[in-house]
Amino acid sequence: MSRTHMERVVDARLRILENEVPDTVRDHEIITDDGLDRGVITVHDLEGHVLYVEFVESEESLTRPGALEQFNEATSSGCRALVIVPDEARSAAELLSRGGNPSIELVSYGVVGIYLLI
Repeated sequence: MSRTHMERVVDARLRILENEVPDTVRDHEIITDDGLDRGVITVHDLEGHVLYVEFVESEESLTRPGALEQFNEATSSGCRALVIVPDEARSAAELLSRGGNPSIELVSYGVVGIYLLI
């Protein structure tokens, strides 16, 4: 079975996290809504406390209803939220500026080290 683009992106990020935060547990899922794939990676400490949540988005999945609320909800419990978008995603900053919690971090795939030959 061939893997989707989002599965490859999330797998690449998980490999990076293994080195960046080795003493953690990383759960992930690929969510498909209306044909749009996105990934969610939750990083826990060894006691099971959530340290942060990473939302791996495509430029298209950022436009889904409820995206901003989901990002804000992750920060409401005090954990860090990181939204990772393709390098060319210009709509992400605009979306977060319309009501995103200022503690939500926005970075591109390249900034976190995701480089795929597609």
